[in-house]
Amino acid sequence: RAFEVAERELLSPLSFRLPTHSMTQEVVIGIDWSGAKEAGRAVWVSRGCLSSDAAGQPPVFRLTECFPASNLPDAGPSRDESYKALLAYIRAHKGTVGYIGLDAPVSLSELLLDRLELQEHIKLAGDTATSSSKAHTPAGDQSGATRWGRFIEAFGEAFDSPEAFKRACDACGSEKELKRASDVLHKTPWLPHNVRMFRQAYHSLASLIAPLVRSDDIRVAPMQSAAEGVPLLLETCPASLLK
Repeated sequence: RAFEVAERELLSPLSFRLPTHSMTQEVVIGIDWSGAKEAGRAVWVSRGCLSSDAAGQPPVFRLTECFPASNLPDAGPSRDESYKALLAYIRAHKGTVGYIGLDAPVSLSELLLDRLELQEHIKLAGDTATSSSKAHTPAGDQSGATRWGRFIEAFGEAFDSPEAFKRACDACGSEKELKRASDVLHKTPWLPHNVRMFRQAYHSLASLIAPLVRSDDIRVAPMQSAAEGVPLLLETCPASLLK
């Protein structure tokens, strides 16, 4: 996390300024992700509001909530309990939240997708994919977005565990050559299948992104286009931002 917040109720909103474009008001959710067995204690959820009080001034971000996922209704310390509760929390805020920042990978590199033996799974996903994962592709990138949607649909079936996911990725080449363009551009510390990241990456794709995309409760940038009333999920990397 960019900063630690004590596990207690915030007595007042925490504010700081962000150098972004002017806007009126936008609700934002941030998720500090974890693939640990007791993810409920490690996943942290924050919610706040970006608002601009004066034209030409950078908006102010006010953090109004910050808590572990285990504090969500019907949640607990276990991974399954906390993930289920987090899905419900995101769906409950559809229509009121503009953006969701997720500190976890939302895809793999194009080269890695080419080398993974996913062809049959992706073909089956293409035949059975929901309209949500098939549609909503940005103009000019139909093939890439459609491929990503099928990949998300097929991911959980292709890999039944984080370990299976890592073994398959390791067999595809060195980490250096399998970097995503975004990893190179932003100098991210680890690839999605790195030994420190593979559980986190696996569960972000299989347990969070896939079900929310399937039910059209989020759109994922840049593969999908934004839509009125649907939160746009963005991959974040505080470790790169704070360098």
